[in-house]
Amino acid sequence: MNRPQIKIFTAVALAAVVLFTSVCMPFAEGRGVVVADLLNIRTAPDKDAEVAGRLSRDTDVKITDTKGEWYQISYNGGETGWVIAEYIKADFDVVQATGDSINVRKSPSTDAQVISKINKFDRFIVVGRFNDWFKIKLENDETGWVNDQFAIITGVISRGIFDGEDVREQSTIRNVREPVRASVKMAIKGNNVNFRSKPDLDSEIIASLTNDDVVTVLDNLGEWRRVRTAGGVTGYINKMFLKEIKPAQVQVGSSSGNGSGATVITKNSASGSSGSSSSSSGGSSGAGSNLVNYAKQFIGIRYKWGGTTTQGFDCSGYTQFVMRHFGARIPRVSRDQAQGGTAVKKENLRVGDVVYFARSATNRTVNHVGIYIGSGNFIHSSSGGGGKGVTISNLNSGSYAKRYMGARRYLSSVP
Repeated sequence: MNRPQIKIFTAVALAAVVLFTSVCMPFAEGRGVVVADLLNIRTAPDKDAEVAGRLSRDTDVKITDTKGEWYQISYNGGETGWVIAEYIKADFDVVQATGDSINVRKSPSTDAQVISKINKFDRFIVVGRFNDWFKIKLENDETGWVNDQFAIITGVISRGIFDGEDVREQSTIRNVREPVRASVKMAIKGNNVNFRSKPDLDSEIIASLTNDDVVTVLDNLGEWRRVRTAGGVTGYINKMFLKEIKPAQVQVGSSSGNGSGATVITKNSASGSSGSSSSSSGGSSGAGSNLVNYAKQFIGIRYKWGGTTTQGFDCSGYTQFVMRHFGARIPRVSRDQAQGGTAVKKENLRVGDVVYFARSATNRTVNHVGIYIGSGNFIHSSSGGGGKGVTISNLNSGSYAKRYMGARRYLSSVP
């Protein structure tokens, strides 16, 4: 082989390597953070494999593949390795097939071998993406590629230990745990709106709903919403037939219990002065209603590590966003938010106080915050329970009761 031929051969070989690499190395889809103090990175998904490095707690990583109890991760700007999944708190997108007998291929190409087929409404974890292809996790722990013409992202699921809740062993549908989302009430827009058994125009019509009927939105599925009617029936409605609820349709709350929405007037024990506020058993009407109504409009916005906007919030990003709207300048991260303002005893909580929580019942490091809204409830951006995002929880139930540490007051008056 002469020198020009060698050059040509070398150029072709390099081009092939570049093409192969671009096809076989998908963009990372899973998003994770290390929850161990020091986590070994191994060269293969095996506890006996060589240790290639170590990551410290709270390090962000990208998840490019999964194999049994292992995640393949990308970290430090492109280095890769394998870690035990138990020590990563992770979010994955979920896709749903939009037709029957959809081809799943070995690589992201229409010329690639078909390794499986999926059907309409089947849902799968996305572990990678390349151009217009999703890399999905199949039931047999294999992965394959499906074109985005035949699948849509319908939500996010979480794996790992979230806000003290272990979600690793919860029930699955095709290896996908159903996303648990904050319930949001909306009203029907239009008369004789079809309420269907599945998110598809060809599916059975369960009933017809009327303008201003109130339904609870349980999940987002592309253009469709899974909703529950006042009678408890669950089905699907196209999102174009839903509208925000008028204030008169849903009462935010009542501290008196008589449905009037009256505000309890209490002494402000934290500051030693008298004033109008919602007590720890109070509702969100009257004093505090502006803050509560403003905070509630973001219910359902997804959880995003480091998020500080309506594109996604982490817990402290959400509290800072809401409090800033009412003129309170509070620190960015949860541990600092738990140090500012004025300390408030639990029995003296009022709407607008920032409540904070420990990592677990035994580890008393601050790692979560929210905003108190009355009646023992607080609103917060949660990474748990399927990546809820902005939702409402109760201080005195579940892990929050065990992890509650205290509250800080940043607002001198309740908006």
